[in-house]
Amino acid sequence: DWTMEDLNEINIDEIMEDIEINLFDGIETAAIFQHILHSLLTRAIDDPIYNAMARNVLLQRIYKQAFGGVYSPKKAYKELFIDYIDNAVELGLLDEKLLAYYDLEMLALELVPKRDQLLKFNGLYNLMDRYLIKDLDTGNILEAPQWFWMRVAMGVALVEKTPEDRNHWAIEFYHMMSSMEFIPSTPTLFNSGTRFPQLSSCFVVDFEDDLSKIFETVKQVGMLNKHAGGVGLPATKLRAKDSIIRSIQGKSSGIIPFLKIIDETITAVSQGGRRRGSALASLEPWHLDVFDFIRTKRKWGDDSQRFKNLKIALFLNDEFMRRVEENGDWYLFDPADCPKLVSAYGKKFSREYSKCIRKALSGKIRHKKIKAVELFKEAIENTIQTGEPWYTFKDPINIRHPNKHTGTILTTNLCTEQLLVSTYDSIESCNLGSLVLPKFLSNNTFDWEKFKAVIRKAIRFLDNVIDANYYALPAVEKGTKQSRKIGLGFMGYQDMIEKLKLPVDSKTAFQLLDKIGETMSYVAIETSVELAKERGTYPNFEGSDWSKGILPIDTLEGLFRERSFTNDKYATPYNDMIQNYVDENIDYKKLVDKYVGLNDIPEDDTRAISSHFESKEQTNALQSSQNGHKSATPWHTLPTFNWEELREKVKQGIRNACQTTLAPTATISIIAGTSQSFEPYYALVYSRTNIAGRFLEVNENFIRDMKRLGLWDKLREDVLLQQGSIQDIKEIPKEIKDIYKTAYEIDT
Repeated sequence: DWTMEDLNEINIDEIMEDIEINLFDGIETAAIFQHILHSLLTRAIDDPIYNAMARNVLLQRIYKQAFGGVYSPKKAYKELFIDYIDNAVELGLLDEKLLAYYDLEMLALELVPKRDQLLKFNGLYNLMDRYLIKDLDTGNILEAPQWFWMRVAMGVALVEKTPEDRNHWAIEFYHMMSSMEFIPSTPTLFNSGTRFPQLSSCFVVDFEDDLSKIFETVKQVGMLNKHAGGVGLPATKLRAKDSIIRSIQGKSSGIIPFLKIIDETITAVSQGGRRRGSALASLEPWHLDVFDFIRTKRKWGDDSQRFKNLKIALFLNDEFMRRVEENGDWYLFDPADCPKLVSAYGKKFSREYSKCIRKALSGKIRHKKIKAVELFKEAIENTIQTGEPWYTFKDPINIRHPNKHTGTILTTNLCTEQLLVSTYDSIESCNLGSLVLPKFLSNNTFDWEKFKAVIRKAIRFLDNVIDANYYALPAVEKGTKQSRKIGLGFMGYQDMIEKLKLPVDSKTAFQLLDKIGETMSYVAIETSVELAKERGTYPNFEGSDWSKGILPIDTLEGLFRERSFTNDKYATPYNDMIQNYVDENIDYKKLVDKYVGLNDIPEDDTRAISSHFESKEQTNALQSSQNGHKSATPWHTLPTFNWEELREKVKQGIRNACQTTLAPTATISIIAGTSQSFEPYYALVYSRTNIAGRFLEVNENFIRDMKRLGLWDKLREDVLLQQGSIQDIKEIPKEIKDIYKTAYEIDT
């Protein structure tokens, strides 16, 4: 990304002066290394080229340990690859099948050393600190970055049937990952090819109102966290505080003490020091203990009532949200008195909830009456103060779930992106990976054919994960293989549209995002259908939406039907609108087109730029940075798909119950050097903290544009003083401000 002109701007003398100041007789090499990095990284805010230089310095440290300081990287990568595999197997770090199942000389020839330059400093540091295999006794790094990508690819390709297939797909997966077109989730990167390859990202476990089963859940959470998995668990089944326990003639202590045990468990299990233990507990808003629950993340109060690491979420329903809108009454119940509410959703939940209200008003069951908005307001206040609770929505999750026949979804996984149904003896997991959208730009045009080709390879990769997996619990293997759920997502959306000079809130950007999502969905489903012909349909297929030819895009109408309460006390104009659409039988695409406005998008939604710049030179500079953007826009040749044909295909069988998702991509986006998921940046310059340390993040797209306009040196301090926002800096042109809005500045 950097030219010789960029390199000429580096002040080597200043760097050398910084280093010399810290030198003294007897200083160790490691200390000199740290001083060099510090000098470079402190200048990264001035110019991202210093970040690239720091990356190169860090690479030399990795090479010295992995290669023994003898070979050049280009030579060492290929000549020492077999020695690396052999040594790691001998140390018990890698699966011995990596030696026996592959033509290692062939794989070594495929390694591309120059791809190490695709990593930025923060991504490489995270790889070095947490992902690259190390000698457990000495702490020395055994694995250079390209070996790392190949090791992950080999571990996942192990399940291919023939030696030729294993070698072929290991090479295909390696190139896909090392080019950073697709990156799997952290557990897959940690564990692929190792002796205990637990590759799944997240799990949902059951949480029954039974003491022996509660402690079985604690054991399950501990075991899953040990092997780098995140866990979601539903707390709603647990009876409320002071609920009568007739077997011991006593009363319940409520949900908080039992969730506190989960909190301490994940605090103790740190996943080998590479990743904090993690779990999410969710609660439905009708539970009598809900106020105690949403207060558990406060920074003050009784420590026994607060959680250190356990995440919390409210599992909201439409009935509650309607009553919030109308300032209606809301009743809190004990699930011991209203057990049917736990598994009910949509209109059925509303009917069961009404029955519980009638019982409460007749004095038959314990309850508490509040205003719905009172609960919602306190929850929002806690979210503003602490970041939690999170919010997920029970009704749309269950109504649109393609495997409704397997049971009700009672919570989400840790990161809230995956639909999982679990019991004590059948625990579903999610197996994730994400496409890196900026990697599909070529001359400021989105390469749709390359995108579709990588989607197909990524779906096969994720399906392989299920069979290459080490299952810490038999229940996980049973649940995962019955549904074979995978989740292909993406990251770098904000990074991509910045490169295309598109404001995030422009209709053109939305159209591009819409088509990316449609392409992912269609190609992923089609690939899963093809895999079913090769490998078989997932066991829970019969009775699913797929078996009826119902695709995810078809389920929105069903959601609208379920949400239409035109005769209900809490009906709103929005619900009336939905009912009208159901009655008119308008399909999904027309609905989206009318209410999002896709039909009104002009062919070229780029902004006129010349009138807002101080000089003709600035106008030419931005036009130059667009590299012919107006003549090669990514939305003029959008792909089209035959959805009706696909509906017929899926009736014959599909390999995976779920194929796509939107994951947060928190750490793997750092490795990819791009923005997270579909999210905008919170600031153009900020620091990020994780288990590997604290890192400065700088929006390089913004700095490049500002340098091309000749404004960066002049306005750099102003950007920092504005805490990474530019909207109030008068000297910055409006077009730049539109492109680089932060999350807090986007009009939603």
